[in-house]
Amino acid sequence: MTEERSDIGRFLAASDLPRAVRQKISGVVMGLDVPMNVKLDVAEELAVHFEDGLAAGKTTDTLIETFGDERTTASLINKTRRGRLLSGLDTEHFMGQGDSFISKLWQDIRYAGRRLAQSPGFTAIAVLSLALGIGANTAIFGLVNAVLLKEPPFKSPGELVNIYMSNPNFPFNVFSYPDFKDMQEGTQDVFESVGASRIVLVQVDTEGGVVSLPGEVVSGSYFPTLGIEAEVGRTLLPDDDMTPGAHPVVMLEHGYWQRAYGGSPDVVGQDIRLGGRPYTIVGVTPKTFAGTFRGLAPAVFAPTMMVNELQPGGTNELEARGNHSYFAVGRIKAGATMPQVQAALDGLANHMKELDLEEYDPDNSFLLVPTKDVIIFPAFDTYLRAAAWLLMVVVGLVLLIACTNLASFLLARGVDRRKEIALRVALGATRKTLMGHLLSETVLLGLLGGVAGVVVAVGMLRALVTADLPTPIPVTLDLSLDPTVLGFCLMVSILAG
Repeated sequence: MTEERSDIGRFLAASDLPRAVRQKISGVVMGLDVPMNVKLDVAEELAVHFEDGLAAGKTTDTLIETFGDERTTASLINKTRRGRLLSGLDTEHFMGQGDSFISKLWQDIRYAGRRLAQSPGFTAIAVLSLALGIGANTAIFGLVNAVLLKEPPFKSPGELVNIYMSNPNFPFNVFSYPDFKDMQEGTQDVFESVGASRIVLVQVDTEGGVVSLPGEVVSGSYFPTLGIEAEVGRTLLPDDDMTPGAHPVVMLEHGYWQRAYGGSPDVVGQDIRLGGRPYTIVGVTPKTFAGTFRGLAPAVFAPTMMVNELQPGGTNELEARGNHSYFAVGRIKAGATMPQVQAALDGLANHMKELDLEEYDPDNSFLLVPTKDVIIFPAFDTYLRAAAWLLMVVVGLVLLIACTNLASFLLARGVDRRKEIALRVALGATRKTLMGHLLSETVLLGLLGGVAGVVVAVGMLRALVTADLPTPIPVTLDLSLDPTVLGFCLMVSILAG
């Protein structure tokens, strides 16, 4: 033993390592129950490890602290079974007692953090690259979530169906107001209620002059059918929609209420001038509801009986059967099934053919589409979904390219870490342990990129919200980072790692 200590001491003295480091290496090597040549090999690996660390500018205290306890290391190397060294993080042997999963995970995270902190330039570039890819994916998913995935804010949306007039030329035609009234009255056995709405352009008198804003005229049954309650005041009711031109009342859309009235609850009872005529404000819609068409928020909601006042022209919309502009939605009665509803509508279609109504297409039938499956309009929704998922694929490829480039850099750095990895193998690390260390580094990089990616996503979404898009009706979407979007960001960050 004295001879072995002397040989190892001479070897360490020749290395010019600090005294504390030599003592650390000697403590490990002298605790090994292996042949002398193996002890010298381990001493050489340890010496190289510390020399590299010192050459990289690390302090002796930092290297010793990172290395850990020499007796534990020696004990691990001694635990050889059939020529295979056990892992230094094995839960049954580390420090002579079991470690919890959380303890091991925390050790891996600390190790990964130290490794990344040792290369701040590389870490910054890697995080920035991932942030751009993850941020773009999060922003686009936020848009997809707002347009495609969010549940409509209706009461029991599974009971709602959109109703269309279908014919061989166009399967998703909308209603004229007389056709809607006929359908509403002829389906009372299967629908609890049926509502209608249409987009109009209203002229609003403001202090700065007259401005054109989108509005929506709705039947008195519209809000009760959807189950929408007012945030302030009340909704439009059937009594507001009885006589043409007799009830100049409106509800304000929540966003417009915030912009134009500062969110004041005193707005109820005030007048707003539309088309030169005063309308009494009776309520404000909730924040979650922005009209029939997702993303196309009207400023005001008015009764259908006021449509000729708001949209003056030579045609009386309330009587023109050929003017198809009203979207219909119905709430199915409790106990009724979709086949029963469709059968009732088929019977109504046959009855209307027999009436031989002027301007009514005898080839018309009725088509039902679950409201929760409609984004804006079924004929358009297919292309909208395809475009949205195509965007997801494109930004996914951007992230894949960023990950591929970063993986190449990490592989290049891996060449410089051969000595470190060889040392860990000599100290008992298995392939599983080494993979855990490397994976913890990359996952931590991914999570850091995800945190920075959230900042990038917020910036992109704000730019999208404030963009002046060339659309006839302003596009309004809730693009906030809700738990669904943040969960997606976390998943992508881990996957990138």
